[in-house]
Amino acid sequence: MNKNWIKLNRKLLDSDVFKNEKLLKIWIWILLKANHKENTFLLGRQKLTINKGQFAMGLNKSSENLDLAKSTIHYWINYLEKIGKVKLKKTNKYTIITILNWDLYQGVELQKNSKRTLKETNKKERRMNKNEKEVSIAETSSAEKKIKNLLDDKQKHIKIIGLYARAKGIEFNNKEQQSSFIKRNLRPAIDLVGYNINKIIDTLKYLKENADYKWTLETVGKFIDENLENIKNKTLSDEDILNNIINK
Repeated sequence: MNKNWIKLNRKLLDSDVFKNEKLLKIWIWILLKANHKENTFLLGRQKLTINKGQFAMGLNKSSENLDLAKSTIHYWINYLEKIGKVKLKKTNKYTIITILNWDLYQGVELQKNSKRTLKETNKKERRMNKNEKEVSIAETSSAEKKIKNLLDDKQKHIKIIGLYARAKGIEFNNKEQQSSFIKRNLRPAIDLVGYNINKIIDTLKYLKENADYKWTLETVGKFIDENLENIKNKTLSDEDILNNIINK
């Protein structure tokens, strides 16, 4: 990304982050403060290296910049870590914030003008199409073995597609059906890469056992953000949780 601007995904409009003005302010501030390339500097007598997608945050300075209480900032950055947006490395002087999936959503190379931006976007699309073509799917007569191939894949988004196929009871009769299923679910699976795999599994299991409406892989991330804690804590009934997600 160019050091003067960032990209925002439209899915932000449907997230919990967008619904809270303080959380949204802090999240956008984090995106703007993050390094666009690796940088090394001295902090006191300590040599500190900050990678792209990271920055070192001190609560006092952050409170001044954001015009928010330190306790408010502390609460919401921990919440962002909880929902899989960032990773925090805390010391007694500062906190290093790492934005998860920075390269995926902000781009790896510097983009200096709109023409190059379009070129990079097209390159990203071509890489995604190439990844789709390179997915290795062993031909076998067993539908379960075909799903197991996805679950054993080293790429997390392919594993997620396999978990989704198993939860939905999908059976692949041939390689073409499986390839088509992967292609349809590739983007929502990539969006879930930053989530904890156990949370994804718990949510898939819950939706499989309780949902009485047509749900998709895109539903899973939204459901994790808004309902998984309610599921675990039982603060809402099953009917209330399902109504919440249906009406969003």
